[in-house]
Amino acid sequence: MLAIKSSDAMRKVLFKILIGCCFLLTQCKKPGCFENAGTVTTTDRILQPYNKIYLNDDLNLILTQSEEFAVKVNAGQNLQPNITTIVKDSTLIIENTTSCDWLRNPNETINVSVSIPNLKRIDYDGSGSITSTNTILADTIMIYSYLGAGNIDLNLNAKHTTVHLQGQNADVTLHGKSDYCYTLIHPRSSIYLSDFEVKNMDMVYVGVRDAFVNVTNTLNAYVCHLGNIYYKGNPNTVVPTYFSSGRLIKAP
Repeated sequence: MLAIKSSDAMRKVLFKILIGCCFLLTQCKKPGCFENAGTVTTTDRILQPYNKIYLNDDLNLILTQSEEFAVKVNAGQNLQPNITTIVKDSTLIIENTTSCDWLRNPNETINVSVSIPNLKRIDYDGSGSITSTNTILADTIMIYSYLGAGNIDLNLNAKHTTVHLQGQNADVTLHGKSDYCYTLIHPRSSIYLSDFEVKNMDMVYVGVRDAFVNVTNTLNAYVCHLGNIYYKGNPNTVVPTYFSSGRLIKAP
Protein backbone atom coordinates (compact mmCIF):
# COMPACT_ATOMS: atom_id res chain seq x y z
CA MET A 1 0.00 0.00 0.00
CA LEU A 2 2.85 2.40 0.86
CA ALA A 3 4.52 1.71 -2.49
CA ILE A 4 1.28 2.51 -4.34
CA LYS A 5 0.88 5.80 -2.48
CA SER A 6 4.50 6.72 -3.22
CA SER A 7 3.97 5.94 -6.89
CA ASP A 8 0.86 8.13 -7.02
CA ALA A 9 2.70 10.97 -5.30
CA MET A 10 5.57 10.72 -7.78
CA ARG A 11 3.13 10.86 -10.71
CA LYS A 12 1.60 14.04 -9.30
CA VAL A 13 5.03 15.62 -8.91
CA LEU A 14 6.03 14.70 -12.47
CA PHE A 15 2.70 16.00 -13.77
CA LYS A 16 3.25 19.35 -12.04
CA ILE A 17 6.77 19.56 -13.45
CA LEU A 18 5.42 18.84 -16.94
CA ILE A 19 2.75 21.53 -16.59
CA GLY A 20 5.39 23.99 -15.38
CA CYS A 21 7.65 23.25 -18.35
CA CYS A 22 4.74 23.71 -20.76
CA PHE A 23 3.95 27.06 -19.16
CA LEU A 24 7.55 28.22 -19.49
CA LEU A 25 7.63 27.16 -23.12
CA THR A 26 4.53 29.22 -23.87
CA GLN A 27 6.19 32.24 -22.26
CA CYS A 28 9.28 31.92 -24.47
CA LYS A 29 7.85 32.35 -27.95
CA LYS A 30 9.66 35.59 -28.67
CA PRO A 31 12.71 35.51 -30.94
CA GLY A 32 15.99 34.80 -29.20
CA CYS A 33 14.77 32.45 -26.48
CA PHE A 34 16.12 29.14 -27.69
CA GLU A 35 18.11 30.25 -30.71
CA ASN A 36 21.53 31.81 -31.00
CA ALA A 37 21.58 35.61 -30.85
CA GLY A 38 22.70 35.59 -34.46
CA THR A 39 25.03 37.91 -36.33
CA VAL A 40 25.47 41.24 -34.59
CA THR A 41 23.69 43.96 -36.55
CA THR A 42 23.01 47.67 -36.09
CA THR A 43 19.54 49.04 -36.76
CA ASP A 44 18.46 52.68 -36.98
CA ARG A 45 15.28 53.55 -35.11
CA ILE A 46 13.29 56.49 -36.51
CA LEU A 47 11.60 58.27 -33.62
CA GLN A 48 10.01 61.53 -32.52
CA PRO A 49 12.12 64.13 -30.67
CA TYR A 50 12.91 63.46 -26.99
CA ASN A 51 14.69 65.20 -24.12
CA LYS A 52 14.44 62.53 -21.42
CA ILE A 53 15.60 58.89 -21.40
CA TYR A 54 14.34 55.89 -19.44
CA LEU A 55 16.67 52.86 -19.51
CA ASN A 56 15.66 49.44 -18.24
CA ASP A 57 17.02 45.88 -18.31
CA ASP A 58 20.47 44.64 -19.37
CA LEU A 59 21.17 47.28 -22.01
CA ASN A 60 24.17 49.58 -22.36
CA LEU A 61 23.36 53.19 -23.25
CA ILE A 62 25.92 55.28 -25.13
CA LEU A 63 25.08 58.99 -25.27
CA THR A 64 26.32 61.56 -27.76
CA GLN A 65 25.69 65.31 -27.63
CA SER A 66 24.48 66.21 -31.10
CA GLU A 67 22.33 68.65 -33.04
CA GLU A 68 20.31 65.72 -34.37
CA PHE A 69 18.25 62.89 -32.87
CA ALA A 70 19.44 59.37 -33.60
CA VAL A 71 18.95 55.94 -32.02
CA LYS A 72 20.97 52.90 -33.09
CA VAL A 73 20.63 49.42 -31.59
CA ASN A 74 23.60 47.07 -31.82
CA ALA A 75 22.60 43.47 -31.01
CA GLY A 76 22.30 39.97 -32.41
CA GLN A 77 19.78 39.94 -35.26
CA ASN A 78 17.57 37.46 -33.40
CA LEU A 79 17.40 39.82 -30.42
CA GLN A 80 16.72 43.01 -32.37
CA PRO A 81 12.90 42.63 -32.34
CA ASN A 82 12.94 42.45 -28.54
CA ILE A 83 14.78 45.74 -28.01
CA THR A 84 12.06 48.37 -27.90
CA THR A 85 12.67 52.09 -28.36
CA ILE A 86 9.58 54.27 -28.14
CA VAL A 87 8.96 57.93 -27.34
CA LYS A 88 6.18 58.89 -24.95
CA ASP A 89 5.72 62.39 -23.52
CA SER A 90 9.18 63.40 -24.79
CA THR A 91 10.77 60.40 -23.01
CA LEU A 92 12.76 57.85 -24.97
CA ILE A 93 11.94 54.49 -23.35
CA ILE A 94 14.51 51.76 -23.97
CA GLU A 95 13.77 48.20 -22.85
CA ASN A 96 14.62 44.56 -23.53
CA THR A 97 11.33 42.69 -23.77
CA THR A 98 12.85 39.22 -24.06
CA SER A 99 10.74 37.17 -21.64
CA CYS A 100 13.32 34.44 -21.10
CA ASP A 101 16.52 36.26 -20.14
CA TRP A 102 17.41 33.33 -17.91
CA LEU A 103 17.98 31.26 -21.06
CA ARG A 104 20.31 33.78 -22.68
CA ASN A 105 24.10 33.79 -22.75
CA PRO A 106 25.17 36.28 -20.05
CA ASN A 107 28.10 37.37 -22.24
CA GLU A 108 25.79 38.78 -24.93
CA THR A 109 26.07 42.56 -25.15
CA ILE A 110 23.39 44.92 -26.40
CA ASN A 111 24.39 48.55 -26.99
CA VAL A 112 21.97 51.38 -27.68
CA SER A 113 23.59 54.56 -29.04
CA VAL A 114 21.54 57.72 -28.61
CA SER A 115 22.27 61.16 -30.03
CA ILE A 116 20.42 64.03 -28.37
CA PRO A 117 20.51 67.85 -28.56
CA ASN A 118 19.09 68.72 -25.12
CA LEU A 119 19.13 66.04 -22.43
CA LYS A 120 17.12 66.98 -19.34
CA ARG A 121 16.70 63.74 -17.42
CA ILE A 122 17.89 60.13 -17.17
CA ASP A 123 15.81 57.53 -15.35
CA TYR A 124 17.88 54.41 -14.79
CA ASP A 125 16.34 51.10 -13.75
CA GLY A 126 18.69 48.78 -15.63
CA SER A 127 21.81 46.72 -15.03
CA GLY A 128 23.78 47.90 -18.05
CA SER A 129 26.09 50.91 -18.17
CA ILE A 130 25.52 54.50 -19.28
CA THR A 131 28.46 56.31 -20.89
CA SER A 132 29.04 59.26 -23.22
CA THR A 133 31.20 59.72 -26.30
CA ASN A 134 31.58 63.46 -25.76
CA THR A 135 30.50 66.16 -23.30
CA ILE A 136 26.78 66.38 -22.61
CA LEU A 137 25.64 70.02 -22.49
CA ALA A 138 22.66 70.92 -20.31
CA ASP A 139 21.08 73.83 -18.52
CA THR A 140 19.32 71.56 -16.02
CA ILE A 141 19.77 67.80 -15.82
CA MET A 142 18.62 65.11 -13.40
CA ILE A 143 19.99 61.60 -13.02
CA TYR A 144 17.55 59.41 -11.11
CA SER A 145 17.99 55.73 -10.28
CA TYR A 146 15.51 53.64 -8.32
CA LEU A 147 16.23 50.09 -9.51
CA GLY A 148 19.49 50.72 -11.36
CA ALA A 149 22.30 48.33 -10.49
CA GLY A 150 25.16 49.32 -12.78
CA ASN A 151 27.49 52.20 -13.56
CA ILE A 152 26.87 55.66 -14.99
CA ASP A 153 29.99 57.45 -16.26
CA LEU A 154 29.39 60.73 -18.09
CA ASN A 155 31.19 63.83 -19.28
CA LEU A 156 28.86 66.70 -18.40
CA ASN A 157 28.79 70.49 -18.56
CA ALA A 158 25.66 71.84 -16.84
CA LYS A 159 24.30 74.82 -14.95
CA HIS A 160 22.15 72.78 -12.54
CA THR A 161 22.75 69.08 -11.82
CA THR A 162 20.72 66.71 -9.65
CA VAL A 163 21.78 63.15 -8.82
CA HIS A 164 19.29 61.02 -6.88
CA LEU A 165 20.28 57.38 -6.32
CA GLN A 166 17.77 55.26 -4.44
CA GLY A 167 17.19 51.54 -4.01
CA GLN A 168 19.81 49.41 -5.74
CA ASN A 169 23.59 49.84 -5.96
CA ALA A 170 24.04 52.26 -8.83
CA ASP A 171 27.32 54.18 -8.98
CA VAL A 172 27.70 57.53 -10.73
CA THR A 173 30.96 59.04 -11.98
CA LEU A 174 30.87 62.50 -13.56
CA HIS A 175 33.56 64.50 -15.35
CA GLY A 176 33.29 68.17 -16.28
CA LYS A 177 31.64 71.01 -14.37
CA SER A 178 28.38 72.42 -13.02
CA ASP A 179 27.41 75.72 -11.44
CA TYR A 180 25.24 73.92 -8.89
CA CYS A 181 24.81 70.29 -7.90
CA TYR A 182 22.38 68.58 -5.52
CA THR A 183 22.84 64.92 -4.61
CA LEU A 184 20.70 62.51 -2.59
CA ILE A 185 22.47 59.17 -2.25
CA HIS A 186 21.00 56.14 -0.47
CA PRO A 187 22.96 53.34 1.27
CA ARG A 188 23.84 50.98 -1.60
CA SER A 189 24.99 53.63 -4.06
CA SER A 190 27.89 56.04 -4.30
CA ILE A 191 29.18 58.99 -6.31
CA TYR A 192 32.60 59.81 -7.70
CA LEU A 193 32.74 63.50 -8.60
CA SER A 194 36.42 64.31 -8.06
CA ASP A 195 36.70 65.19 -11.75
CA PHE A 196 33.43 67.16 -11.75
CA GLU A 197 34.04 70.74 -10.62
CA VAL A 198 31.02 72.25 -8.86
CA LYS A 199 30.73 75.84 -7.64
CA ASN A 200 27.97 75.29 -5.07
CA MET A 201 26.87 71.89 -3.78
CA ASP A 202 24.24 70.53 -1.41
CA MET A 203 24.53 66.86 -0.40
CA VAL A 204 22.43 64.38 1.50
CA TYR A 205 24.61 61.28 1.77
CA VAL A 206 23.23 58.08 3.28
CA GLY A 207 25.85 55.83 1.69
CA VAL A 208 27.88 53.15 3.44
CA ARG A 209 30.78 53.62 1.02
CA ASP A 210 32.93 56.72 0.60
CA ALA A 211 32.01 59.51 -1.82
CA PHE A 212 34.28 61.99 -3.59
CA VAL A 213 33.41 65.54 -4.68
CA ASN A 214 35.10 68.67 -6.03
CA VAL A 215 33.65 72.01 -4.85
CA THR A 216 35.04 75.53 -5.26
CA ASN A 217 32.62 77.83 -3.41
CA THR A 218 30.07 76.42 -0.93
CA LEU A 219 29.56 72.85 0.28
CA ASN A 220 26.66 71.85 2.52
CA ALA A 221 26.76 68.16 3.43
CA TYR A 222 24.38 66.06 5.50
CA VAL A 223 26.34 62.90 6.30
CA CYS A 224 23.75 60.39 7.47
CA HIS A 225 25.43 56.98 7.54
CA LEU A 226 28.79 55.19 7.64
CA GLY A 227 30.35 56.49 4.43
CA ASN A 228 32.72 59.44 4.42
CA ILE A 229 32.68 62.29 1.92
CA TYR A 230 36.10 63.37 0.66
CA TYR A 231 36.16 66.82 -0.92
CA LYS A 232 38.70 68.84 -2.84
CA GLY A 233 38.62 72.26 -4.51
CA ASN A 234 39.11 74.53 -1.46
CA PRO A 235 35.52 75.80 -1.08
CA ASN A 236 35.06 79.09 0.77
CA THR A 237 32.25 77.72 2.93
CA VAL A 238 31.99 74.16 4.27
CA VAL A 239 29.03 73.22 6.46
CA PRO A 240 28.82 69.56 7.59
CA THR A 241 25.93 68.07 9.56
CA TYR A 242 26.45 64.61 11.04
CA PHE A 243 23.90 61.93 11.89
CA SER A 244 26.21 58.89 12.13
CA SER A 245 29.90 57.98 12.06
CA GLY A 246 30.54 59.17 8.50
CA ARG A 247 32.50 62.40 8.16
CA LEU A 248 33.21 65.18 5.67
CA ILE A 249 36.97 65.08 5.10
CA LYS A 250 39.32 67.35 3.14
CA ALA A 251 41.07 65.23 0.51
CA PRO A 252 44.87 65.20 0.78
